[in-house]
Amino acid sequence: MNPKRWEEILLRYINMKNKIRIGFVIFIVLSFAILLIYNQNVELKAVGPNLQSLIDQEIAKAIAQRTTIIIYIFIVTSVCMLYLAYESYRVIYSELADRMEMLDASINDLQTTYNSVEMFMIEIDPDLTIININNALSENLNKKKSSIIGKKLNAMLGFSDKAMEELLSGVDKTFVQRAKQRIEIENNGKIFEAFISPLNDAKDRIKKVLLMLNDVTNARAIERQMLQDNKMIAVGQLAAGVAHEIRNPLGIIRNYCYILKNSGEYDRDVIEKAIASIEKAVDKSSRIIDNLLDFSRISNNKREWTNLYKFIKSIVFLEQNVLSTKNVNVSIICDKELEIYTIPESLEIIMINLIINAVDAMASGGDMTIKCLNDEEILKIQLTDTGTGIAETLIGSIFNPFFTTKEKRDGSGLGLYIVYNETEKLGGKIEVESRLGMGTSFILTFPLMRSGENDK
Repeated sequence: MNPKRWEEILLRYINMKNKIRIGFVIFIVLSFAILLIYNQNVELKAVGPNLQSLIDQEIAKAIAQRTTIIIYIFIVTSVCMLYLAYESYRVIYSELADRMEMLDASINDLQTTYNSVEMFMIEIDPDLTIININNALSENLNKKKSSIIGKKLNAMLGFSDKAMEELLSGVDKTFVQRAKQRIEIENNGKIFEAFISPLNDAKDRIKKVLLMLNDVTNARAIERQMLQDNKMIAVGQLAAGVAHEIRNPLGIIRNYCYILKNSGEYDRDVIEKAIASIEKAVDKSSRIIDNLLDFSRISNNKREWTNLYKFIKSIVFLEQNVLSTKNVNVSIICDKELEIYTIPESLEIIMINLIINAVDAMASGGDMTIKCLNDEEILKIQLTDTGTGIAETLIGSIFNPFFTTKEKRDGSGLGLYIVYNETEKLGGKIEVESRLGMGTSFILTFPLMRSGENDK
């Protein structure tokens, strides 16, 4: 019941009690007033004849009358008090009955809503005993609620040992930390998103938790496909530049092959120079192809140690032809020995899209700066360009899917949306600072993780 409603009922009860007290005081005052007036009348009568018998009769008569009045006043007062008390409790009972009826209706509405949710919902006590479930879980398990409630969680869900261990760990954290938990679990080819929330009693003690399981297998598949499609669009944009970059080493190889054919057997200096140039050209082509293949493959969400400087440099190298064509100068400010434990594919997607976005914003050329800062717990990557900037009214929309200020043929509107999602996947956040005509800065902030730590 609403606390304010309880307060209203309590105030009514207090007001009724005050009325009872006021009525009682009034009756007492009236009783004493009547007794005093009657006492004066008796004294006047007693002053009459000087005979003892008459005096005794008057006194006895006065006492009898006074007693009658007192009894009358007492009876009337008692009746009035009982009536007022009856009215008070009747009002309270009526209000409570109405409130209870409304409370029952609210409980029924809540249970109906609870049962209509397609997400699996389970209430669990500290012993991992199931207290309540919704219809979605009952139908999924093909069992009646009565056969599920009261059983242990790990005995009813049928998850694999690894998936159940992750789930129970999240439930334990919720009881201990008194805070919500969100984890993603893979079980028998399906992906479940688990939300675990504490349920407190009136004394703010955690008596149980609410576990909500949402099957996001199809959603994750769609996201992965959309991500792959966006990567393929980027690969298509890179194809021309990559072809140009590979054609140059091939030309070098062809020229030196001709020199080798026409060199004398003992012209070792020419032969060694030709071989070194051919090997260098082959290595360059191999790096280009490796970078392109690494970028095009589907992400496996696996974390590994990565040298951040070399990682960013390889991405810039992959984009070198586009950067040169657009007259964009890139500066990388980063500790060359900085190693981070991350998902390389996700970070690659983020950097590629931000670099392409910055290049598009500098149609007439400009400067791009990629700065990495590390304070042992937080990694900050800031990419700044000297492009056209973003209007303040548009900054709140740039991460929305399919939002773009480019011509439809030049952009899909998914680049920054994917950047935002991949940043969240890594447990980070992204901020934007921009001024029209002066450029834009994208600031990425990530918690530095160590090997063996789970994603948050």
